[in-house]
Amino acid sequence: MRRDWDRDCLAFYRKAIELDPNFALPYLGIADLYAFTYETGMAEDALAKAIELDPTLHEAYATRGFRQTFHRWDWEGAERSLRQAIELAPNSSKAHHWYGVYLSIRRRLDEAQREMEKALELDPTALVIMTDLAELHYFKTHYELAESQLQNVLAIDPNFFNARMHLVKVRYKRGASYFKEDAAFGVFQQRLRDSGTPGQEYDTSKVEELTKMDERVLEKAAEESWLKELKTNPDANLALARHYSLTGKKEKCLRALEKAFTAKVFTMPFIAVDRFGTRFGPSPTSRMFCAE
Repeated sequence: MRRDWDRDCLAFYRKAIELDPNFALPYLGIADLYAFTYETGMAEDALAKAIELDPTLHEAYATRGFRQTFHRWDWEGAERSLRQAIELAPNSSKAHHWYGVYLSIRRRLDEAQREMEKALELDPTALVIMTDLAELHYFKTHYELAESQLQNVLAIDPNFFNARMHLVKVRYKRGASYFKEDAAFGVFQQRLRDSGTPGQEYDTSKVEELTKMDERVLEKAAEESWLKELKTNPDANLALARHYSLTGKKEKCLRALEKAFTAKVFTMPFIAVDRFGTRFGPSPTSRMFCAE
């Protein structure tokens, strides 16, 4: 676990299990905490226990579908699980949201939009759903609408990480300099790391400085940064693939994609629909994710 509040949550869930070993929800809580990490054993065991204790717990099937999507790449199994979650609880925003994410990856974008909009109707203040719906508009190449919706999210919370991250891609597609946008996002990330909490506002003065820098300098700095990150983080392979695609380095791009595929990088399934910056068409890896 990487964040202090994750460790705190885990301690509370374990205490709840100690007090009542037959209560399904804390097991589900543990599975959800680990759903976004590579610690798959803990998540699988906790999720199996939650379903064993309460076979009608709809959120557990949503979590199982999420894990089947991002950790197993089991498309048929994921859809069954997510549909089962919705059948058990038709008004579950979590189930509709994650089914919408799954449908996005499968390039069923109109279906995905219906699910996302349903999720947002059920939970209209959820910034993560608002952000994922904006990203879906980006997938559909509706860049102006995507940027407008991301700005709506940032008007509510200027530090919402995913919205800032997606804005880099959207602005690039609308003609902005990718490396300047990405460098500005890097400044934002560093401020959050330095503060230890997402309470610091986006540093607009630094962004203005970056816009005056030479693009080639920023391009070189970005590559060096990701190569350094690669020493401890296999996820950096996907970022390097994007970088090499943007800079026209086809062979390096494909090698980085294959390494990301082998490492089962968490966000890898998105390349089926978000071939961001790709100049070379779909790779064998992306075709695997697109195949029906």
